[in-house]
Amino acid sequence: MELHDFAGYGCFFKELDKFMIEYNSIRLHQSLGYMTPSKFYEEILKNNASRGVLVV
Repeated sequence: MELHDFAGYGCFFKELDKFMIEYNSIRLHQSLGYMTPSKFYEEILKNNASRGVLVV
């Protein structure tokens, strides 16, 4: 993304926000076992909680 591709900072941040939501919540990642980063993090928390490990 290039800032000059947008009408202003507001448009840039709106598109950046949409990209981050798609990247972290929708797009599957091969390196994460074809899970989204959000789902992968949920699984880490769930697995650690069942073992009594606190993740901050």
